[in-house]
Amino acid sequence: LFSAFKVGDVGVMVMNAQNGWEVGDEIQSRYARILNKPLIGVINQLDGDKANFEATMEGVRAASSVKPVIVQYPVEVGAGFTSFIDVLMMKMYRFTDENGTREELEIPAEEMERAQELHQTLVETAAENDEDLMMLYFDKGALTQDDIRSGLKLGVAKRDCLPVFCSSAKRDVGSKRIME
Repeated sequence: LFSAFKVGDVGVMVMNAQNGWEVGDEIQSRYARILNKPLIGVINQLDGDKANFEATMEGVRAASSVKPVIVQYPVEVGAGFTSFIDVLMMKMYRFTDENGTREELEIPAEEMERAQELHQTLVETAAENDEDLMMLYFDKGALTQDDIRSGLKLGVAKRDCLPVFCSSAKRDVGSKRIME
């Protein structure tokens, strides 16, 4: 595992939503820091009985030296985990089977305020990583999806931010979106 990490460009740190930040996460984080490798975070097993997205995020915030920024958050955790809100795309993705088949939906009204707040944080984090994006953000008050991706890419490369995604690998929920 760590031999592959040495030659890879970016590591994907998979965290267990049922256990939160664990010793293995600390070890991965330490190796990434030593090797100066950027990381992308994935909170997995959100369909588990003891899954807790918020507690896992709190553990990441407390223990990580890199600023975590939410790209996706689950609508519901536990056995009912079938959908998440993607605050980059500003869409809700609902998964309809165990094979990763998904529907792209509008964000429900009851989730819109939280999604907008997290989207704003994502935009600000992206802008912090590039002076041109910062100026564009100050001028227009917003950034395009491509601008956000560009800023996040720079932030990840500099190890200034850790984009966090949602998944259930067992049910193929979120895997495709992470790869996109």
